[in-house]
Amino acid sequence: MRRSLAPYPLLAKTNDSYRKSSFDGIAALKVAGKELRIEFRAVLRCAALKNLVRAGLAGYALHVESPVTSYRRLFEFNDAAFHLKLSADDVRSVLQVTPFVVAKAPIEDYASEDFHEAYAGQTFSFARGHILAFDQTTEFLLHAQDERESLPSIMRVEPLAREAGEAALRVDCGSDYIVVRLPQGMYDIYRRYAKSVYGATFLSCVILPALVAALDRLAAGQRAGEEPRTRWQRVLLHLLEEEKIDILAEGAESLAIAQRLLRDPLNRALQEMEDLAQREEVGAWN
Repeated sequence: MRRSLAPYPLLAKTNDSYRKSSFDGIAALKVAGKELRIEFRAVLRCAALKNLVRAGLAGYALHVESPVTSYRRLFEFNDAAFHLKLSADDVRSVLQVTPFVVAKAPIEDYASEDFHEAYAGQTFSFARGHILAFDQTTEFLLHAQDERESLPSIMRVEPLAREAGEAALRVDCGSDYIVVRLPQGMYDIYRRYAKSVYGATFLSCVILPALVAALDRLAAGQRAGEEPRTRWQRVLLHLLEEEKIDILAEGAESLAIAQRLLRDPLNRALQEMEDLAQREEVGAWN
């Protein structure tokens, strides 16, 4: 038994609207430079729906989405085998492809001998655009040409509305970026001085702990056998590979690794403060 019936006959693996019919969408992705080519083949095993396709009342459609760039398009085709060309500038990180059979025109008195017994003897009408069948989404992970960018490309600092008693620094690794959140006042200070003579100091007190948290999460995912799904994970893995660092090695410490990736930020921050102190002393004597 699959799952419960849909409120109308819908051919899908998630319900029992039909007894033996099936719909499968087989997608493959080929990447050539800035061009992405989706090769698709629809396998429809349902006599009633095939008759609608032959009559031009129904057709195949492919919903293509890239959540990171908010790219979202629906492509319609008459043939069971087709291909699409996309620009790599439009999609990034993840590409989701979902196949459908949709009504291309109003359909009256639709019936199938393969209906579930609950629909036996019934007929249905559909408006243009109504979904008649769908298959599960296929997700492709895209490895962009800029995957080997430096750490700044995957780090973001954003303001945080902090509640009383909450930590001042929060780290969110749930998106394509390692997002560091600071209370508004601290964030304003960071914005003013992080790229000035205090750069290494802010690197040590803001970016370093965030990177440690991200490395801990990356290592946990690697131990669990998870695929790197987000961009920051893939960029970090590239950087670790370039530095010949194994985060799963015995004795590997995220704090030590983070300092190495950031090129010893604490030492640079202390040197930065010493230089500033010496300048102040010189200024006091002049």
